[in-house]
This record gives sequence, structure tokens and C-alpha cells, in this order.
Amino acid sequence: MTNSPLVSIVLPTHNGGHYLDQAVQSCLDQTWEHWELVIVDDASTDDTPDRIVRWARADPRIRSARHFRNRRLPAALNTGFARTHGELLTWTSDDNLYRPNALAEMVAFLQVHPDVDVVYADYSEIDDSGRVVRHCQPSPMEELAVRNCVGPCFLYRRSVHEHLGGYSEDLFLAEDYDFWLRASEHHRLERLPVDCYLYRVHPGSLTARRGREIELARAQAQYRNLPQLHWMGTVTKAHAYLTLGLRLCRTDQSYLGRFYLRRAFGEYGILAHDPEFVVHELLYERPGELRTTRQLAELIVALPADLPGVKSLIKRVWGRYHQARCFEGYSEKQPDVVRQHLPHAVWLMPEGLGNRGLLRIGLWGYTHRG
Repeated sequence: MTNSPLVSIVLPTHNGGHYLDQAVQSCLDQTWEHWELVIVDDASTDDTPDRIVRWARADPRIRSARHFRNRRLPAALNTGFARTHGELLTWTSDDNLYRPNALAEMVAFLQVHPDVDVVYADYSEIDDSGRVVRHCQPSPMEELAVRNCVGPCFLYRRSVHEHLGGYSEDLFLAEDYDFWLRASEHHRLERLPVDCYLYRVHPGSLTARRGREIELARAQAQYRNLPQLHWMGTVTKAHAYLTLGLRLCRTDQSYLGRFYLRRAFGEYGILAHDPEFVVHELLYERPGELRTTRQLAELIVALPADLPGVKSLIKRVWGRYHQARCFEGYSEKQPDVVRQHLPHAVWLMPEGLGNRGLLRIGLWGYTHRG
């Protein structure tokens, strides 16, 4: 890599005019000035094409490409990267923003660590107005087997792109997860603990509108790639097959989901290695969001109850679920919720009586009305 490598940024967009100017401006604001930006218009019908023309005229580092029919995100990424020349590659979304030091921080990391091929950074979530609502720290690369731990801010060497042959156009909504899974087999990925990016959470985002479809697409990415990932140890494989099974059980391929759950509990003995991971994956739809009673029941029915330890696990999961609902009821000042769930929590997990926090919440629930 040269002392001042060119960074190529691809920005795919489809009717993204509302936030596009802010996204492009965040590239212009970079302290690392040796970059090029390729904006790919995926058949927009709003004022996005006009905005792109203005930006391309304003700065020679900005170029554009256009699809005349909507080909979706992975195809737009491949179109964009085919027009880049940089030694280092990345892409961003039309509703997100780089912090000014983002490229400089990631380039410096790759220069100092020549054995690392992909660097991914911490980021913050923002709302519609750009207000920071929380800071996010991506997980270590080992968690890639169960979820997309890379996050939205990353930089990788061109050799990764050339080796993988770009993004899989048949895995829309999980094209990035599939890319990182394939990369992990032959390339080293490392986290940079520096907040470099602003990820916008709003009702119009793909994540908000198509969350369930994204989960199903990620299941496809896991299903396709897990057999080829030889870096995984026994525990990591157990984690991977558990999450794959749970995802598939919420599709019309639930029979296949049950097969992978049986592998996780039987062949890989996940309860002996990491029972708390199983409990957490069953309880939470995504970090911080408990599943509904119906969602949890659907997954529990799919567990291989004939295998050792699974029946006691099911009882524990339901007990933890009712405990969590008690804590939610307390935090939301809903004593009726506490009264509804506390008896179940105590009956299923009597040891919870030794939890002073739970006892205090129960006392509050029964001495308040709401």
C-alpha cells in the first residue's frame, strides 16, 4: 500500500434525495482528502439525479453511474466498484454520515496493521434530525458466525474485493453479511474502537421497513456459507447453527430450522458449552427487544425436547422471560404488568426469590395500582 492510498467510496441510492446531500457532504468533510466517490443512482424517480449532477460538477473526485431499471443494492454496489481505482474500498448509504476523521482513522489502522485486510469501526445511531441516540461498539469477528458484527463503517483492501468477486446479487438485504462471511475464511477482520460514523435510524430505512426480510436473508447467507468457514471452533459452530435454526424456524422452511437446532443441541452440545447464549437468543428478537409471547412460543415448540437438558432449558427460558417482563413493567411504571408476570417468574424459577431486585419490584407491583 502506498503512503497516501486512494480510498474509493461507493454510494448507492434509490430515491434518496432527502438525505443524500448530507451523506455526500460528509465525504467532502473528510480530513483524509485522497478519495474518490462513485454515486450509483439505482433508477431513482425523485430529484436524486439532479442532486448527483450538481455534486459531480462541484468536485472532480465525485463521479456517477446510473441504472435505468431498479436492480437493488448489491447490483448497485458492483456497478460502483467496477468504476473505482482505489487501493482501499468502502461504501456508505444515502441516509448515513461519516464523521470527519473516519477515513483517516481507518487508513491509519490498515497502514499500521498490514496483516489486517478489513477494519470496521464503532459508530453512533442518530434519529431523523441527526441527534445521537446511542453509541454502538461492534462485536469481535468471531460473532460473525451468528450476526453481522461488522456494522456500517468499514474499509478493506482491494485484494478482498478481487478475491471475492464483489457482492452476491441474489442476496439482497444480506449482501453485506454474505460478503463478510466469505471474507472471513481467507482474510483478517479487526475492529477499530473509534466512533467514525453516524447511522440514521428512521421509519423509511430498509432496516425499519424490512426487518423480518433482512433476518430471512441473513439466514440464507448463513446457510450458504457456514459449511465453508473452517476457522470456526466447536462452540462457534454451535452458536452459528443455533441462530440459523431459529431464523429458519420463522420461515416456510421450519423443517430445516429444526434440523439445524438438533445439530446445535445434539452434535455440537451447545447446552454444555454456552447455555446462557441459548437463553439470550431465544428471548431477544434483537438486542434490547424481547420477543412477544407468541414469537417465543413458536421457537420453543421447535426445540428438540427429547434431547438431554432441553426440557429444563425451556422452563428456564420461560422463567427468565417473565422476569424480564417484570423489570420492563417496573421501568415503564406499569404495576399491572408486574402483577401479571411475577407469579409465573417465581413458579418457573423459584431461585428468583433470592433476587432482591425482583422482590423489590414485586413489592412495588403489589402496592401500586395502575
